[in-house]
Amino acid sequence: MRSVVAAELAGPERRSKAVAVMFSGIALANLAGVPLGTWLGHELGWRATFLAISVLGVVMIAALATLIPHLPTLTGVRLRHEVAALGNPRVLLALFMTLLGFGGVFAALVVALFAFTFTAHQPVLAVINVFLLGALGMATVPPLQTLVLQRASAAPTLASAINIGAFNLGDAVAAWLAGFTISAGLGLESAGWVGALMTLAALMLAFVSVALMRREARGASTASVTTDDAERAESQLADATRG
Repeated sequence: MRSVVAAELAGPERRSKAVAVMFSGIALANLAGVPLGTWLGHELGWRATFLAISVLGVVMIAALATLIPHLPTLTGVRLRHEVAALGNPRVLLALFMTLLGFGGVFAALVVALFAFTFTAHQPVLAVINVFLLGALGMATVPPLQTLVLQRASAAPTLASAINIGAFNLGDAVAAWLAGFTISAGLGLESAGWVGALMTLAALMLAFVSVALMRREARGASTASVTTDDAERAESQLADATRG
């Protein structure tokens, strides 16, 4: 729902940037909140951490109610419209791209985490390794979420929620497949192959999606030309009749 609101507030031209900024806020919240919560729990006890979270939650509710402008409600949109959007092939392709693409990234993350065991005690390499972990893990999120919002623009709420589920399902599937290959004796390197194959499958779906978009664009262009020709013929016929 947050991505839907961010996209609506930013408008079509800046939708991708708004979603990216929103997700970067989630990453920064983890970066700042986890150590601060841990420190607070050590100093004042675990209850203090939950109390601080509750207070911040109330503050954020007030801020949202005050600062977020009223968004117009889509008229005529019902639950059946939201569900019907999932039958759109382009929406389904985008969802599967999320599942496979982010899942593949998550299984590649296994290799990066394994590499961290060797770089943890080398400051420069450790910083590079941690940067790659964050970049690989989050770089795909905004474009995939924006893609689903664009494809299901008439009924974005349910599609957006299911896309978040696809992120989590991709994580679970990738982790299970990578664990299976490792337990089968193929070694830790096999996790990289799992990630690469899942990402390759997502890339193939992206090409299919682009092909569908181009075909629809050509169809719309042909229909427009046909309409123009018909209008021109009617105009010529009317001129001839008057003459």
